Amino acid sequence: MKLLLPSLLLLSVFSFGGRDKFACINKPFQGPTDTDTLVIGDINNDKIIDTAFIVGPKWLNEEDGWGDPKTSPYEIDVHFSCGLPSIHDDNAVTGYIENIGDIDGDGVSEVIVVPIWFIGCWGRMKFYTYKKGQWRYFGDADCHICTDEKYIGRITKLSKNKIRVIEDAWDSESADRVKKPKILKLNSK
Repeated sequence: MKLLLPSLLLLSVFSFGGRDKFACINKPFQGPTDTDTLVIGDINNDKIIDTAFIVGPKWLNEEDGWGDPKTSPYEIDVHFSCGLPSIHDDNAVTGYIENIGDIDGDGVSEVIVVPIWFIGCWGRMKFYTYKKGQWRYFGDADCHICTDEKYIGRITKLSKNKIRVIEDAWDSESADRVKKPKILKLNSK
């Protein structure tokens, strides 16, 4: 209960500010960039609930949108309230992040970042582990982002350095999405 009030206060400051504050991605564009605010649980084992801030590309105006990708890159950065370094993706207009728990037992949770475009439902879950002061990518799995399914429900820990993830795939014979398992190994370096 002691941690709930400060976390809610922090969330309200960043989620509901005016034009000069961070704006949630599901609100009209209010500033030079969009920021989605997500409570992700305690990812650094300090007993404080952490928040991720996904900062999207610079929105120019209603006529030009995000503009030319050569001059206004379609990139996102995921920043953390706990001071861990950010995660960068250079091919998205927004995104989603989910804490999948401390798989390797090093005290920092592994995370999934799902870069999202404004069209289409096919996406990719990108998996990261924190090593030597930075986030390190250790694999990905295809997903259908237009569902309400939680990504953590697709993960099974197999060992200290291995997970099984259920990814979405297209079955051309049945002309439908199917689920298939994929094994990912965490980098130990």
